[in-house]
Amino acid sequence: MNSVNNEIVKAVLDTVERFASREIADEVFEIDKYPYSDYAAKALKGAVEAGLLLTTVPEEYGGTGMPPNMWARILEKVAYVDAGFAAGLMAHAMALQAILDHADKRVVEDILEKAPLAYPIYHRVGDMENMPELSPDGTTVSGRAKMIANAPVAQKAVIVALREDEPCLCLVHLTDEARPEPIETLGLRACPVGDIVMDKIDAADISVLVRGKKAIDALHGSFYSSATAIILSTLKASTDYAIEYGRERYQGGQAISNHTQLRIMYSTMQVEHKSLSLAWDKSLDPEVDPEACMALKILTGEHAIRGTTDGVQLLGGYGYTMEYPQEKRMRDARQASELLGSPPRQKMALINGMLDGGD
Repeated sequence: MNSVNNEIVKAVLDTVERFASREIADEVFEIDKYPYSDYAAKALKGAVEAGLLLTTVPEEYGGTGMPPNMWARILEKVAYVDAGFAAGLMAHAMALQAILDHADKRVVEDILEKAPLAYPIYHRVGDMENMPELSPDGTTVSGRAKMIANAPVAQKAVIVALREDEPCLCLVHLTDEARPEPIETLGLRACPVGDIVMDKIDAADISVLVRGKKAIDALHGSFYSSATAIILSTLKASTDYAIEYGRERYQGGQAISNHTQLRIMYSTMQVEHKSLSLAWDKSLDPEVDPEACMALKILTGEHAIRGTTDGVQLLGGYGYTMEYPQEKRMRDARQASELLGSPPRQKMALINGMLDGGD
């Protein structure tokens, strides 16, 4: 990357950090309200209005024209403050990327004026069961599009549907009637999800962007590192908070961070974060095998779940209370590990590919 691009990247990331600290940091507990907070929707809309989501949009549309993996850098910054808000940005970014890649100019220009966009960020490529279906002529649609992130607050959604047993990415207009109520989630509550009942949507409000599993594979492959970034930053935030708390809390005449057992726990969290961060940084290379990026996401999720659980325990009884952010990070890490597909199903997909020569 040349120096000019480096300067643009730095400017974008500085803007993201300022936005996160100004608009999100003081409202983390408000954003995390069950089942979701109206503030989360307002902040997401504010991010779009501020132009923060134009990173990968071509310059002809007013964006900076960077590759999709730039989102991983952005989400790393945001997730350190709130992983749920980062997940909402990721859903918008994936829907936007699908539109940029496969829609005509008129549709792109129309979409850029509206926010946020919704996308099934918990969907794994290859999961064909229980998907909504389009008729061969595209005049009717049935079924339910499940766990669509941002759907309760979005005007447009990109979903995965079957047409003649072939998966398609479809652009859907969400009317007030079709916009779903939020579903309870363990974590990432700043990213509300809902099931879109397709029977409530007129066929005229649905258009096929692209057909075929290959296109969906390509989209998800470019965002595995973004999912990993959210998980990694959640682990990092938990580690940093536990260490800060340990320095300030005294027991037995000394800071609890001086106790050997606690230091072992701190060091384990730090070692895992640093080593996984190194691998993640390498995964941003567009030439890296998407399956390797998916494997890294799985591994990072497992370590983050364990690490954020330790982060709770390092605060003692306080760690389990909602007055402290550690229990939220533990919930967020578990939920974030499901991004782009549950780890067990992704593991099976990886090994099936090796044993059977295909997914």
